[in-house]
Amino acid sequence: MKGYRTALLIALTFLTGCATATPQDDSWFGRDKAKHFLASGLISGTATVIADKQGMNRDESFYFAFGTTLSLGAGKEAYDLKIRKTGWSWKDLFWDALGALAGYGIVQAVD
Repeated sequence: MKGYRTALLIALTFLTGCATATPQDDSWFGRDKAKHFLASGLISGTATVIADKQGMNRDESFYFAFGTTLSLGAGKEAYDLKIRKTGWSWKDLFWDALGALAGYGIVQAVD
């Protein structure tokens, strides 16, 4: 349970970013957000399986999966900001965090 509280704190910290860094037409829902959620869920689920196979306990597995997923999500947002010039989206990162939690939770529930 401690891991979930930490993850929520990290996600909320990401959401307190500068509003000017968000594209004007960035909605909370839509095809793009579904892609972020699903991709992050797959990444997190895969990272959880890898962590479990390496003998990590549940807390370590969670931090590995969540950290890996959010790092990749933040990298994607940095790419959008600097290369694609479409802006940083905290809303995308929020959906990445939700997907990461879902992917981790599903793998742990099945295991």
